[in-house]
Amino acid sequence: DYSQCVGLDTDTIVRMCPTEKLTACVEKYNGKTSDLDEYLSSVAQGIMLDIDNSMLTQCQNAADEAMVKVCGDTENCDGLALDDGLGGRSLEYKLCEYKEDSSEIDYSKCRTDVAQITDEELGRAGNTKKDFAGVIDGTIAWENLNFNEDTGLLETIEDDMLTENAKSELAVLVNNINNAIATIEADPTVQYCMTGRRVQGLTRTTKTDEGVIRNRTSFGSDEGRFTGLTQQMRALITASAVKKAQENYHSKIDELNTKMAKDYVALGERAATVAGENALDARREAARLSCTGLANSSAFATAKGKKNVQTDPAEREMVGSKTVNEWNYKETVTSTFDWETLTCHRCVRQQYCGKPKRKWCKKWNEATENCSDITF
Repeated sequence: DYSQCVGLDTDTIVRMCPTEKLTACVEKYNGKTSDLDEYLSSVAQGIMLDIDNSMLTQCQNAADEAMVKVCGDTENCDGLALDDGLGGRSLEYKLCEYKEDSSEIDYSKCRTDVAQITDEELGRAGNTKKDFAGVIDGTIAWENLNFNEDTGLLETIEDDMLTENAKSELAVLVNNINNAIATIEADPTVQYCMTGRRVQGLTRTTKTDEGVIRNRTSFGSDEGRFTGLTQQMRALITASAVKKAQENYHSKIDELNTKMAKDYVALGERAATVAGENALDARREAARLSCTGLANSSAFATAKGKKNVQTDPAEREMVGSKTVNEWNYKETVTSTFDWETLTCHRCVRQQYCGKPKRKWCKKWNEATENCSDITF
């Protein structure tokens, strides 16, 4: 039963056969120790292969059990416990002053809440009216993620525009992935399967220009049994962790964009009241522009759209849409506005990459679609 020989290394196997005891072998090889050693090494290699073959199933089962403890499954790692909200915690929403003629945002003059904008800034005192644009800082370009094909791990993101909060969020994501993998590989059986024996004491053949040299030497501890045992698991864990972080990110983006849209409607209504205009019509028009702008998830486009008020109902655009098709993420967003009820019906169809490989997706997860209503 070779599975009982898991700790046996080749040097030990060779030492089980001392030359002085192998009188028949010595006679067969006419006392040539080098030839005898080569024969014994080939025997030892055969025994090691038998041990390895018998251990493969046992090692795979041990790795699967360790993965289930961490991930809840062996097909994916959707059960991985990540830090709460990881992926979207770098996002920050604020309302900043901007110049309509140049579309230049003044990031030094921002408000964290719409209530901080005064009626005077909306035009109550004559020439004091200011324009505001919603801004979301700490965004992450997930399409720029890099995956190491050899290790299956997340490496870096190529984006010089990342804020410190976004960089910190990605660093935490990498740590969560590495910790999950380390937990699996720290399992005693898995660890032993990957690094559990030294291939030493064999005769290694080296071909040189001068001929063939045979050296009885140690191959070192890097010659593990199944060093790639967890490689596929690494890729699955990384993909699942990134998917969950992306979901948190898009959920937070949706939350902030909804807040932004409602802030625009509130500002539009207040500005109309200050100017002595019909507040309900102003609210409807601001809500329409906010709703169609939500499809693009573009705060600035929505803010600028307030200036293009359509007086003819037939000319009003009631539907907004957007399609994203990145190598690791696909999204289709449609927003439809109801003028009478001031309700925005928004549907988001998303599809995440299940098996990323460098900068392309080997396998896509099933697409999901979620719809929600926002009443202004």
